[in-house]
Amino acid sequence: MKKTVSILLSVLLLLGSVQTAAFAQSEESLLKELFYNVLLNGYPDQVGPYDEAKLSYTEYGEYNGYRIILFKEHYDIYKTKGDFGVAVYGYQYSHSINERLLAFKDNELFRLNALEEREELTQADAADLYIKYYYPDDDSVFVSSEADYVLRKKDENSVEILRYAGTSYPKNKKELFVPESVDGYMVTEIGKNAYSYCYSGFNGRFYVTVPTCVTKIDKDAFGAYGQYKVIYGKRGSYAEEYAKLYGLDFRQPGEYPDTPADAWYYEAVRYNSEREYMVGLDKDHFCPARIMQRQDFALVLARLSGEDYEEYDTKQIAVKYTDVGIYAYYSTALAWATQNGIIFGYQNKKFGVGDPITREQACTIFYRYFGSPEISNADELLNGFTDADSISPYAVNAMAWCIKNNIIVGTSQTTLSPLDYASRAQIAAIIMRMDIREMFGVRP
Repeated sequence: MKKTVSILLSVLLLLGSVQTAAFAQSEESLLKELFYNVLLNGYPDQVGPYDEAKLSYTEYGEYNGYRIILFKEHYDIYKTKGDFGVAVYGYQYSHSINERLLAFKDNELFRLNALEEREELTQADAADLYIKYYYPDDDSVFVSSEADYVLRKKDENSVEILRYAGTSYPKNKKELFVPESVDGYMVTEIGKNAYSYCYSGFNGRFYVTVPTCVTKIDKDAFGAYGQYKVIYGKRGSYAEEYAKLYGLDFRQPGEYPDTPADAWYYEAVRYNSEREYMVGLDKDHFCPARIMQRQDFALVLARLSGEDYEEYDTKQIAVKYTDVGIYAYYSTALAWATQNGIIFGYQNKKFGVGDPITREQACTIFYRYFGSPEISNADELLNGFTDADSISPYAVNAMAWCIKNNIIVGTSQTTLSPLDYASRAQIAAIIMRMDIREMFGVRP
């Protein structure tokens, strides 16, 4: 790697000293037009025309059939609103000069900054070229073993991330997880634009999880448009300080805007989300008051079991129940639950996908999960509840067992409300109580 870097650096320095005249005028116009489109990053609503006079470039030579070019431009992306709130993207004049290193071949331009890989240009080559231009005299800068990071060694044990290969994240990727370590070095700093090519642009919010070992982050480490970013980290960590410093939304893992810290279910929601037993409907909504549905309850229980439920064949379950698709997100969990006698469907050959789950149904499913243990004093356990007579016959032992084991509590001192629907918050609280007592794991 070092030998390759040295050879290419010599070539680049030799060829980069003069302005190139290698491109014909028509090819030069095409080159500038391609560059304009690269900056727009594929957004269709382009605003023009652009001014070629504000673009200049220097060719740094050829590498494996690619012409390496440094562009200098006075344009910045900006966002405006058109009719009906449709976003329009274009360029405006900027007093600052931006420099961008690109490669050109077969009428195609791509950014070396993103460490992209092409047929004759590997990701490692792109990273090397990136280092040659931006850090030619810095021996502490190197490429990671997987060629997915450009790093600067801070000391014997730690590094700063200078560039991540953003193409490893598909377009519109919403989540980014900064690693605690790369190649055995602890990540303590994140440099300017280190992750800028991972950003999903204007297509919604961008969620970044930062480990506690990180103690310094550049303002633009994750690109511009800070109002779209959510920073995840531990309270009291530098991630929180960074978010406050630049006015970004900060959350601890497992926190949601619809789950306030003073809510009775806050700790249960965080507990489940951090362990991925129950997660939000998306990154911004846990929906604690929403009623739990039967297929989702089966999926949560499958996760809790620790068993490899995803290996279960879904074809049989799709034949057994007419409302279950083979490739549904819950189909393997239903196959696991059904084949193990934990959950059953209705007599009309439907599982009841989308149906809300009642408290007595939840108790029955838990009861079956633990092997339907014998209980001889069900009447005694339920005697203090005035609505015990409303419990369905199939659920009497199950509810009594859940009361005995403190899995559920009454909705009041004298009521169980067996036919009431169970909310996501209530199920999260039940699961947390059970998991803290280490009730889950290998079934009887």
